[in-house]
Amino acid sequence: MAFVIIDDPVGGNTTTVRTGFTNKALGPYSVVLGGYGNTSLSKYGIISGGFCNTNIGYLSNIDGGRKNTTTGCYSNIGGGYCNTTTGVLSSINGGFRNTITGGNATINGGTTNFASGLVSTVGGGCQNIATGGCSVVSGGYLNSATNVNSSVVGGCLNTASGQYSFIGGGSNNTASSLNSIVTGGFSNIANNLCSGVHGGSFNEALGEFSFIGGGKDNTVICSVSTIVGGNYNTVNSECAIIGAGQNNTIESNYGFIGGGLYNTLDADSSSIVTGFNNLALGSLSFIGGGRLNTVLSNMSVIGGGFSNDNFATYGTVGGGSENTVILDGSTIGGGQFNTVLQYNSTVAGGYGNFIDGNCSFAVGNSNVVSGDSSYVISNSSTLNATNSAIIGGSGIIGNDSDTVYVPYLNIQNVTTGTSISNLGITSAGLVVFGDDLTGSTPSLAQTIAVDPLTGGNIVMTTSTAIISENTQGNMSVNDFGLGAQIFMQTAASGDTVDSVYDQQNNLISVQVRDNLAIQTNVQMSTKEIKLTTIDIPLGTTGSTDTGVVINGYKYTTATLVTNDATPTDIIKIENSTGELAGGVTNVKVWCNAYDSLVSSGLSQEFTSAYLVDGSSVLSQLSLAPTTNLSYSTFPGGVTANLIYTTSPARVILQVTGLASDSVSWKCRARWSQ
Repeated sequence: MAFVIIDDPVGGNTTTVRTGFTNKALGPYSVVLGGYGNTSLSKYGIISGGFCNTNIGYLSNIDGGRKNTTTGCYSNIGGGYCNTTTGVLSSINGGFRNTITGGNATINGGTTNFASGLVSTVGGGCQNIATGGCSVVSGGYLNSATNVNSSVVGGCLNTASGQYSFIGGGSNNTASSLNSIVTGGFSNIANNLCSGVHGGSFNEALGEFSFIGGGKDNTVICSVSTIVGGNYNTVNSECAIIGAGQNNTIESNYGFIGGGLYNTLDADSSSIVTGFNNLALGSLSFIGGGRLNTVLSNMSVIGGGFSNDNFATYGTVGGGSENTVILDGSTIGGGQFNTVLQYNSTVAGGYGNFIDGNCSFAVGNSNVVSGDSSYVISNSSTLNATNSAIIGGSGIIGNDSDTVYVPYLNIQNVTTGTSISNLGITSAGLVVFGDDLTGSTPSLAQTIAVDPLTGGNIVMTTSTAIISENTQGNMSVNDFGLGAQIFMQTAASGDTVDSVYDQQNNLISVQVRDNLAIQTNVQMSTKEIKLTTIDIPLGTTGSTDTGVVINGYKYTTATLVTNDATPTDIIKIENSTGELAGGVTNVKVWCNAYDSLVSSGLSQEFTSAYLVDGSSVLSQLSLAPTTNLSYSTFPGGVTANLIYTTSPARVILQVTGLASDSVSWKCRARWSQ
C-alpha cells in the first residue's frame, strides 16, 4: 500500500503518516488511516476513517463515522454522526449526537443520548440521560438515570433519580428514592426507601418499603404497606394491604381489605374481605363481605349480608339483613330485622326477633325474649321470665320463671320403667304431679284426650296398669253427647273376659262379657240401678244359675219361650252348688209372660220359705207358694209355680204355657239364707 505524506508538523521530528483525502495527522505519533477531512491532533491518536472526524484526546480513537469528536484521554468513538466524548476512558459506539462527559462512560448508540456520570452507560434510544455514577439507561426515549447506580431499562420519559433506583419500562414513571423500583406502567411513582410499583398507571408508593402491584390511581402513603391492584385504593397506615377493588381505604395499621368497592378500615388489625360500602371501626374486627355492614367495636365479626350493625365486643353477625347486636358477646346467625340488646345472647335466625335478656336465645319469627337465660323456638311468642323456654307453637306468652311452655307434646318413643308420680295439667297449663288424678291435678279426661269424632285407644300392655296409690281414685269419661267407653280386657289361653264401662245418654253401664256375650250388666241412671245376668238356656252346660249377690241376696234372671202346655223348668236353685245350704232360704219370684201377639199377659209374684237339713234334705216351711200379685189374661192353665225336690235338693220355678200358641217368659228370682 502506498502512503502519502501530506504535511509535517513544523519543527517536529516525529513520524506522522497520513493517507486518504485532506486528512491531517498533527499530533505526535498520530495516525489517520483514511477517509475525508479527518484530523488527529492528539498524541498517539488514531482516526481509522470517516468524514470530518476530530481526535483530540490522548491515546483516543475514532473508528469512523462523521463529525465525531474525542477530547478525553483513552476515549473511543466507534462511528456514527456528530458524537462527542470528553470523558476519560469513555466510549461512544455509534449513533447520532451522543455525548459523554463522564469518565469510563459508554453510549452504545442511539440519538442525542448523554452520559455524564462516572462509569455511566446509555445503551441506546433517544435523548436518554445517565448522569449518576454507574447509572444505566438501556434504551427508550427521554429516560434519565440521575443518581448513583440508578437504572432505566427502557420506555419513555422515565426518571430513576434515587440511589440504586430502577425503572424497567413504561412511560412517565419515577423512582426517586434509595432502592426504589418502578417495573413499568404509566405515570407511576416510587419515591421512598425500597418502595416499588410493579405496573399500572398513576400509582404512588410513597411510604418506605411500600408496594403497588398494579391498577390505577392507587396510593400507599405509609411504610411497609401494599396495594396489589384495583383502582383508587388508598393505604394511609403501616403494614396494611389492599388486594384489589375500587375506592377502598385503610386508615389503620395492620389492616386488610381483600377487594370490593368503597370499603373502609379505621381500626388496627381489622379486615374486610370484600363487599360494598362496608366499614370496620373496631380493632381486630372482621367483615367478610356484603353491603353497608358496620363493625363499631373491637374483636367483632360480620360475616356478610346487608346493612348489619355490630356494636358488641366479641359480637358476631353471621349474615342476613338489618340485624343489630348491641352488647358484648352476643350473636345473630342470620335472618332479617333481628336485634340483641344484652350480653352473651343469640338469635340463630329468623325475622324480627328481639332479645333484651342476658345469655338468652331465640329463633323463629317475631319472638321477644326479655328474661335472662331463657330460650324461645317459636313464632310471635313472648317470654318475660328467667330460666324459662318456649318450644314450638305460636303466640305463646310466658311470664313464669323456671318454666317450659309447650303447646302440644307428642312423645314418639317411650321406654319402660317405674313411674314415681302421676302427672297432670293445671288450668294455667302447668304440668304438675300428685297422688291421684283429682285435687292438685286434673281429671284423666283433661290429661289424656281422645278425639270424640275419630276415636282412639288407651292401650295397657302386659304389666302395665292405671292405678291409684290412695284409698280412692277417680276416672272420668266425657262423651260429648256421642258416647264413650273405657275398655279393660284380660286374656288367657284363648278365652276373652273383659269389662266395659259405657257412658251414654246419662246412663252408665258396667258389663262383664265372655267371648263378646254379656254375662252381667249393671246399669245406673238418674233414678234406677239395674242388674242383669246371662240368660242360660236349660239343658246346656251351666244351666243351673248361681246368680249374683246384692246386699246379701242372690239374684238371677231367665227368659224362655214355650210352645205347648207342658210344664217347663225356667230357673233351678240347687243345693249341689251350695245355694240352699245353711238354713232357711227365702225365695221370691217375679214372672211375666206374653203371647206372640202381645194380646195376653201374666204377672205373678211368689214368696216361699225352705229349710235345708244337711246336704240333701229340703223341707218346705210354707205348704204352698204364696201369690202376692196375680194378674192374667191367659186361660187358667197358663201359670208359673214354685216346686221343690229333696233328691236332689233344689227349688224350681216351673212355667206352663198354651197348647196352641207360643208364650214368652221372663222371670226373676231372689233368695237368701
